[in-house]
Amino acid sequence: MSAMRQLLQNIVDYAGLFPPAGLPMPAVVQNYRDYTLHENSWMLSRLIVPAAKLSTLTSVYQETSGAKANGNKWLISALIPAVDAADSAFSLALEAIEQFNQTSDFAEVDTVEGKSPRTELIEPTCTQLPNSLFAFLEVPYQDPDEILGQIAAQGRDRTFAKIRTGGVTANLIPEAERVANFIVQCAANNLGFKATAGLHHPLPAEFALTYEPDSPRAVMHGFMNVFLAACFAKQKNWTQEPLTALLACRDPAEFVITEQQIQFQGATLTASDLALVRKEFAISFGSCSFVEPLEDLTSLDWLATAAKTV
Repeated sequence: MSAMRQLLQNIVDYAGLFPPAGLPMPAVVQNYRDYTLHENSWMLSRLIVPAAKLSTLTSVYQETSGAKANGNKWLISALIPAVDAADSAFSLALEAIEQFNQTSDFAEVDTVEGKSPRTELIEPTCTQLPNSLFAFLEVPYQDPDEILGQIAAQGRDRTFAKIRTGGVTANLIPEAERVANFIVQCAANNLGFKATAGLHHPLPAEFALTYEPDSPRAVMHGFMNVFLAACFAKQKNWTQEPLTALLACRDPAEFVITEQQIQFQGATLTASDLALVRKEFAISFGSCSFVEPLEDLTSLDWLATAAKTV
């Protein structure tokens, strides 16, 4: 399998329900069905749905003729409230997931994602989560070190970190130094992660932050940069400074891509390096668009390279 394919395999969690797309559930169900049948469906991973909307997902799916056209169960990542949320919302979310998995014949929730755990909430969160579920706990990028260490110290299998790399306003986009530090700290704690928001494009550049005609614009992070940075941190022990330079790089000519390896400024990652890091460390990124990443990879002439399975 080619190096680019190893890097991009099952990398996109489809989050069409969320901004800036904010699509209704019927459109999201139809889109996800179509993406599972797309020639580049190998890049697609889970469908992101709030646990509170799993019953709506079921109803919409049942109303959509032939939604599961490829015959495989969809994998769902369900968003859950914090463990200390009011009105027993955390427990109710887990009950909704259990009920869904017991009754659904078209999909399975195998992953949950929780937002910004405070240090004192990490232990009860990890303790109360079912062992059968993968869990991503979103960590504030401003000061992640202690929280990442606390998550790793719980020793719960299938627990990972999550970083928010963008949003619909410029102040929600973390500086490259912040993202680099997050990656370094995850590597130091042997803690895998996913990213979410603002990663529609392979390389950093200035883009509109929403789909509105008068949308504000800002420099967004590139998913190629983020995931290659994770690979260099994990496999080559890169520190924050070179990772920051990689995360900020906008020039596609700096990336030399062949079937067997990817180079950045003379440093090399092999296909096996990339496969190992993607499996155990840099898991995926959430995006409200599956089409935009494909279009940009095509325009860079990188998608054809990625599609090779040699």
